[in-house]
Amino acid sequence: MFFINLCNVLCTCKKAKIISKIFSFYLSCIIILIPFTSMAKTMVVCVGNSITERGGECGYVTLITARLGDEYDVRNFGISGRTMLKKGDRPYWKEKYFKELFKLKPDIITLMLGTNDAKGGNWSRHGKEFKADAQAMVDTLLSISSKPRIFIALPPHSFNRGYSDDVISNQEVPILRSIAEKTGVEVIDANTPMNSPAYFGDGIHPNAEGYKVLADVYYNSITSKPTELEMQPHLSKSNLQFFHITNIGVLKLSNLPGNGFTYTINTSEQMKSGISKEKIFLLNGKLISEY
Repeated sequence: MFFINLCNVLCTCKKAKIISKIFSFYLSCIIILIPFTSMAKTMVVCVGNSITERGGECGYVTLITARLGDEYDVRNFGISGRTMLKKGDRPYWKEKYFKELFKLKPDIITLMLGTNDAKGGNWSRHGKEFKADAQAMVDTLLSISSKPRIFIALPPHSFNRGYSDDVISNQEVPILRSIAEKTGVEVIDANTPMNSPAYFGDGIHPNAEGYKVLADVYYNSITSKPTELEMQPHLSKSNLQFFHITNIGVLKLSNLPGNGFTYTINTSEQMKSGISKEKIFLLNGKLISEY
């Protein structure tokens, strides 16, 4: 009987050791995996031309990457010479980076194009198409499934004869501001502070000091909280239509240029027939109307 009890105790001890080893294994796996589960980073993609692509360690993308820290994953999608214009000499539309945006599904996109559009040949041939092409670019980026926070960056001044500052500052900038206001995307004003040739090496590409100025503007914009917008002039009760009586519905904008686009919205209470007193949000989360 003694030997039987001893065998039972030994067996129990072996089982306990096995169970203990299994438990320790799973516990170690959990401990190892915990850091990875908390490592989700905010992806920022900087779209642009050579002003974005160049600069090396002094470039604004490099500088904001260091300042934003480990919580952010910043990608440089700048390509020298590219245009916003679809029919420009080197359209950004045709680049693999543009298609890559839809695969990466970033959280934030900054868009700074327009400098190369201000070159004589591009603007004289296709300047009238800039507004439509810029609007199409923003609309396309807004369709990315991750619903990124989008910034239109106003191109810096030009002190190089090959790139018309009159076109950039007096024609493109107002167009880009109007598109931002219309669509609800945010603006990074890289034009106003970059108003001195002292910030440029060749009149068009920033020097180290100029890149510091750009980095400050970009960093302050990216780290700011999205601001609520007042009712835009182009939106009114007459051109708002509701579908799906649920807490999440679809806002259809009618009687507007580019009619046919629909935007997902959230409402503060269940939608009722007609227009009720609710907050209506564009897909990027900004308040556009409240009645």
